[in-house]
Amino acid sequence: MMTRTCGTCSLIVAIVAAGALMLSALGADAYKDGQFPPPLPPVLQWEDLLSGALEDHWTDMNTAIHSPTYSLKADPENDKGQVLVLTRRPTGLIRSMKAYENFILECEWRHLTEAPSSAGTKDTTGNSGLYVWADPVPTVGGNFTRAIEVQVCNLGNGKWYTSHGDLFPIWGAKMTPDPRFGVSGTRSMPIEFRGKKTGEWNRIRVTCIDGTIQEEVNGAVVSAGFRTSPRKGYLCVESEGGPIEFRNMRVHELAGDPNLKESDVAAVLPSGTRGVCLYNGVNLEQWTIAEGQLEQWHAQDHVLHCDGKTASEGISISIPIQTDVSTEFTLIADWSQANELPFAIEGWGEPIVAMATAVPDAKKGWNRAKISYRSGHVSMTVNDQKFWESDLRIAGKFEPRLRLKNLGHAVLFSNLLVIVPPKQK
Repeated sequence: MMTRTCGTCSLIVAIVAAGALMLSALGADAYKDGQFPPPLPPVLQWEDLLSGALEDHWTDMNTAIHSPTYSLKADPENDKGQVLVLTRRPTGLIRSMKAYENFILECEWRHLTEAPSSAGTKDTTGNSGLYVWADPVPTVGGNFTRAIEVQVCNLGNGKWYTSHGDLFPIWGAKMTPDPRFGVSGTRSMPIEFRGKKTGEWNRIRVTCIDGTIQEEVNGAVVSAGFRTSPRKGYLCVESEGGPIEFRNMRVHELAGDPNLKESDVAAVLPSGTRGVCLYNGVNLEQWTIAEGQLEQWHAQDHVLHCDGKTASEGISISIPIQTDVSTEFTLIADWSQANELPFAIEGWGEPIVAMATAVPDAKKGWNRAKISYRSGHVSMTVNDQKFWESDLRIAGKFEPRLRLKNLGHAVLFSNLLVIVPPKQK
């Protein structure tokens, strides 16, 4: 009987024969396990965010790096490392000196007290956070800023949050949660709990690329989001009531998007711009207090409260920068419960803005004034509306001061922050 070989069969025979020849040429041991290891990832260029002094990498927002809230200590487990220690108060932020777009952020953290929901007491809490793509100035009257928050807490687990690696947008930021994980509104939550007990170190890795963010906790991806905005901005460390420590904090920058939209960029300041927080949220150290006023001013976390029992000149503080005719700086001051200006800048022999000046558009809630000095020209806005400006005749150096006046009724102050361009620390 005659048989016919089809074209397909011939092709198969040819491939098998060729494979046999290749195996013969490479040798019988060529494909044993481990003979060809997997490729290695590229070597990353890490920036240590806790090396040297804290001001080498960080600056003030509405809390001060040089205050009782923040300190660096030697890491007993790493001869070259340091640990960033945060105390309980106040609630607020410090930010990175640099703005970042695409990057990988790694660090270790541990809480030192249990929260009430986790066998703690009413006087303890276990909350903190890291922000990415953040604005450099807090929201009006608030203690936080627009950003994507990497939750760092041990508050237990609820219907809408966990203590194991949540990601979520805050204060106007945008993020779509990845549906591979738990979702509560715009929050991405782990479906596997990998956080360790209070006092034990957790290691996280946060990868941010082109508006996509992914978090790993103790070796596993636990949450993610995409379509974020902004997608370029600052890193922030959040103090929120609980003592916490960070170590091995480092960042590796990745190539940016050449087509990044301006609308997706936070309010990035010129490189080297620092913040100087005038009120540390803990006490009134460095403030000059008028006679009989000490008992009327109260540090209440990020809010400074004047009870207004007796009207007076109040309190004042030097703005710690060397100034002359070429100086530039911007003062931000938030206040509530007054429809008149309860403060002034001094330093030219008299206030440049008279205190108790009526503010027709003042809100019942929080208001924000911005006073900008640029080479002898002073301008002021209230709630982003032009309020006052003047040209000053100045010769030589001068020392500006911020004065908060006791108007005779209760007033709240917050976010007393000076923005200082490079080389004007």
